[in-house]
Amino acid sequence: TEDGSTKLLRLYLATLGTTMYLSVLCFAQPFARVDDFQLAVGANLVLASTFLSGIAIKICTDAGGASVASEECAAYFGIDSAEDITTVAIVLGGAMLAVLSLVVTWRIVASARDPTI
Repeated sequence: TEDGSTKLLRLYLATLGTTMYLSVLCFAQPFARVDDFQLAVGANLVLASTFLSGIAIKICTDAGGASVASEECAAYFGIDSAEDITTVAIVLGGAMLAVLSLVVTWRIVASARDPTI
């Protein structure tokens, strides 16, 4: 639609789909290797947190793209503006990606040290 960018429905559906897939992934455990499974779960957690932060940013901005009153944002999220929510989302997303990268690197290094016969 022409004003689809202002709708929250896409973000809600994306969050719902990602979390449902994450639940199915955790129950089914379709990967043979544990590190592949951990990587898939981590990637889906980063994706879900991105969609959730998008919802928070949309709630704190009006249709024109300007930030709404800081009291409303502070009441919902404890943060004063959409810009602050964006900063927190970027920092948390980067931290999650860094931790995920460290875990994958650690698993690769640990498996390389194991002797193979």
